[in-house]
Amino acid sequence: ATTLTYASNGPEKSVRGYAEKLFLDEIEIQSKGQIKVSAFWSDTLVTGPETLKAISDGVVDMGFINANFYPKALPFSNAIALNVFGPTTGEATVALYQELYRDVPGLRDEFKRHKQIPVYFFATDCNSFASSKRLDDLSQLRGMKARASSRWKLADFEAMGATPVSIAWAECYMALQTGTVETILTSVESQHRGRLYEVAPYLWVWDKMWLATPYIVTINEKKFNKLSKDLQEAVLRAGEIASQKFAKKYNTDLKEEIAAMEAAGTKVNYATEKDYQAWLALPSCKNNINVWLNEAKKAGLSDPEGNLNSISKIVNKYIESEGKK
Repeated sequence: ATTLTYASNGPEKSVRGYAEKLFLDEIEIQSKGQIKVSAFWSDTLVTGPETLKAISDGVVDMGFINANFYPKALPFSNAIALNVFGPTTGEATVALYQELYRDVPGLRDEFKRHKQIPVYFFATDCNSFASSKRLDDLSQLRGMKARASSRWKLADFEAMGATPVSIAWAECYMALQTGTVETILTSVESQHRGRLYEVAPYLWVWDKMWLATPYIVTINEKKFNKLSKDLQEAVLRAGEIASQKFAKKYNTDLKEEIAAMEAAGTKVNYATEKDYQAWLALPSCKNNINVWLNEAKKAGLSDPEGNLNSISKIVNKYIESEGKK
């Protein structure tokens, strides 16, 4: 059997770990045992910010990629998050990611520059605030120390009058506990996995605000090309099957995560249509697009406006499709 090494910055025993392991196990099934995967979890082989280069250099064969770690190396992947809202189901979100990386030239070619191939897409659930006090209006964020993983959300916080705080995910629990930050915006899955509800007992769920940055597993291009055609097809098939399997669990997991946090004493409330419109009206939403375009032009990216428009067009198509159901 061929053994492929795999690196993830997350723990195996979590919803995200389940999604990753679903793919790794499916590789062995689809290859009829001809490919085994040796997985290294929780930064034990390489850390999250190192994974892109580690795959490119062949230090590890496959790995979990969060584009938020690489704003300069993966500019088009980060541009997806300029779309504040997206689809709300797992099936639609996965289909959207697959279409984006198939049809948008900037995204299609981005990983080629880093000598790797995306082989698995899955989606995390919607955004939410974990806070030390109840939030039910954006005006309450004024003066608060707020953390997000996306630079665009940090810019939005600044436009709201909050104090944007950029810290590593591993520091979030302690930061909430000590008051270094007062609220953290991230997916419900991350809030649950990181047990942030233990130190921030108020959860404000924005179920129409997607995390936007796709969760991707990539494989070293040279390693992939060394596999026989049958085994290459097995890996790609495993990615497709695992994507569909996890997408079906997406909405169930969201409800279970929220219920588990409520059982632990978390007070949960939900954003309203008024809240969504207030976020879209922030001047930073338009300014973020201009900032990205200016940086893209300075970096010499090919057709940044065309690629950005293509991304937005595809995202809006999926939003509209959900609205018609």
